Amino acid sequence: MDILYLIFIFAVSFIFRISVRIFYPNYTGSDTYFHLYFISHIRKHNGLDFYEDSKFIKPSNFYYPWLTHQLISKLPQKYDTLVEKYFNSLLDTIYTIILYLVTFYITRSNNLAFEVALLYIFLPLCFTVQTLGPRIHSFTPRLFGEITASLVFIFEYLYFENTDTIYLIFATVCVVLVILSSRFSLQALLFVTLISFFFNFDFELFIPVFAGFTIFLTIYGKNGIKLLENHYYHMKIFFKNHNEKKSFISANNSLKTLIKSLKSGSIIHLYSYLIYQNTLSSLLIKAPIIILFLFLASNYNFNNYQYIFAFSGIIVFIIVSIKPLLFLGEAERYINHIIFFILLGCVDYLDTHHRIFIFFILYGILFFILDFIYLSKYLSKQYSNTVIARLKKFDKVYNVFSIPPNLSGSWKIAYETKHNLLHPVQWQNIADREKFRSFLLEYETIDLTKIEELIKEYNLDIIVIYKKLLQRKFDNKLIIPKGYKLEELDKDIYILLKKI
Repeated sequence: MDILYLIFIFAVSFIFRISVRIFYPNYTGSDTYFHLYFISHIRKHNGLDFYEDSKFIKPSNFYYPWLTHQLISKLPQKYDTLVEKYFNSLLDTIYTIILYLVTFYITRSNNLAFEVALLYIFLPLCFTVQTLGPRIHSFTPRLFGEITASLVFIFEYLYFENTDTIYLIFATVCVVLVILSSRFSLQALLFVTLISFFFNFDFELFIPVFAGFTIFLTIYGKNGIKLLENHYYHMKIFFKNHNEKKSFISANNSLKTLIKSLKSGSIIHLYSYLIYQNTLSSLLIKAPIIILFLFLASNYNFNNYQYIFAFSGIIVFIIVSIKPLLFLGEAERYINHIIFFILLGCVDYLDTHHRIFIFFILYGILFFILDFIYLSKYLSKQYSNTVIARLKKFDKVYNVFSIPPNLSGSWKIAYETKHNLLHPVQWQNIADREKFRSFLLEYETIDLTKIEELIKEYNLDIIVIYKKLLQRKFDNKLIIPKGYKLEELDKDIYILLKKI
């Protein structure tokens, strides 16, 4: 093992990861403000507290995987900005070093370990903000969940290769960390494990999962059960919304949408479809190395868990890409959890085919440049800053709702202003959450023909409305309820205010 390789990898990875936030310091994913709010909520209550009675209009709970929030809450609030910008970049860099060390341990080759690390650093699937949102450029527990879930598979692989029980213990610890870190990664862990089992029917695969769940429930008891129940409810809602075509992913993998994008004659529309609305093309664009991995399939040994885990992840991706199952989440994200095995399966070939290796690195750099261009357009329209500035001018505490929620950063409203927020995702009463669904036209889009009913039901004082929503869905018509006035916040935003 060469220490100079490690230093170089650390430097390249960290600089590459933090560069987005250096050039775009204000780029923060909308969901990040939920995590920041949760961290501040834990600080406010001097420890884990799962309930909030006032901030979200109706009594709410925080049965969301809490480990990273709890750890970061131990830091003084003045460090939150640094954590939000750089924590995940540092974490992913540490993971890159782990991949180098694991590869060296498996292959005893500095070159192969170095190449796996570089391939991971420059793989678009692992850094892009397009479709998959911030993974390393803004704080989200998602990355910690992906890392710990991938380590479960890595430790299991080492166990099956070496039959050393210590690896099963490490895998079990990582299962507990996954449950406490990320709902999506828990899904990925369970699905990939289940598919892997059908390759050779080895029940040892389930030991870390069963042991991990047992430890988790023993430690957290009722709160642990409620966390799992809440995740089940969210999956149920995603299924309902998708089944009723109220989900943003309901149009994905649609032949009609592809034909429409082709007929438009617009390269931008076609690119948008390929990377945003078709899971297969999106994966191939962001991880073309999978093509090489599949090309080398004739050399695979299905007694080796390196290949079992890799193919199990790919099979899960294919299954989740089936239209009725799209509600299970972005299919591409499942690949993140087993990407190490795909890289490991290609690196021997790439070590003797240097031009192809260089191609993948240059491809990643080019995609990174495209991400910069995308962000430059995205950041030119930071609607949330305008909305937050207006809301801060009100002296009283009001009930606020934004349509769609991610436009003006609902969680940013909760985190940065004193106002109460209409955000049913956290509501404690399931009946309250279900009732809110009656106002949904589609995912995060409210049926504005019911705006008077909505205002009455939730006693809303302020509603933020995206103008293009009116253009697309309601022919620019907006019902202005009695006792309210319409304010044009800027050329893209309306704000509906209760007259004082």
